[in-house]
Amino acid sequence: ADLNENQKNALDILKGSYSFDNVHGLPLNESTYLRYLKARNFNINKSKQLLDNTIIWRNSFGLADIHTSWVPIIANENSTGKMFVRGFDKHGHAIIYMRPKHENTSNHDGNLKHLVYNMEKAIACMNYKTKQEKVTLLIDYDGFSLLNSPPMKTSKETLSILQDHYPERLHKAYLINSPWIFNAIFSALSPFIDPVTKAKIVFVSNKSFLENDFDLNVIEKEIGGLHEVPFNSIEYLKAPFHIDYHSWIEQSKS
Repeated sequence: ADLNENQKNALDILKGSYSFDNVHGLPLNESTYLRYLKARNFNINKSKQLLDNTIIWRNSFGLADIHTSWVPIIANENSTGKMFVRGFDKHGHAIIYMRPKHENTSNHDGNLKHLVYNMEKAIACMNYKTKQEKVTLLIDYDGFSLLNSPPMKTSKETLSILQDHYPERLHKAYLINSPWIFNAIFSALSPFIDPVTKAKIVFVSNKSFLENDFDLNVIEKEIGGLHEVPFNSIEYLKAPFHIDYHSWIEQSKS
């Protein structure tokens, strides 16, 4: 990225602020520093505060245990296919599918760990395959009701994690076929969504949006694509962490 002198200066100051180079999978490198600076308009103090808070959070949230003590929690939360990383859009952003109708627990902590697991996996998949930094969310509200709606506490914490600890990581969030009841929930959450995030949220009611940003051969048939293999949680969790579900299926065929 082309930076002006003030921005380069801010980057140099942030670079010089840390004596370690990794926080449980988050590299403290130029890409990370730039994401945190961009998120706070290159204000050094605010950017450093944001990054410091993420470092504290990654320690306290237990990211060190993502492949050990988290394993049974993730296996349970993932078993119905409510969230997973599958394929990339035309620009190389990893696609995270979310299907609220498949909510299978009311475990606040388990749901948040599952969210973080999938964000970390999406980032690992992009680092391995496309070198992009932002994810695309496909949130399918087919079958959504108040019965499978997460508690407001979990929704607010989900927003907080994505905005505060994964800044500049969202390309777009497509909300597909959201019913009126969700629109009421969205209105309640709206004050907690920052304007940058809000600008990336797209409400869609038909499948025509897919053709612009996605290769239909990669997209699940269930939401209008052409890929017919349904999601299988056991296979998903068996794949190496840096391999998305679509690539894993294709790899297994050959």
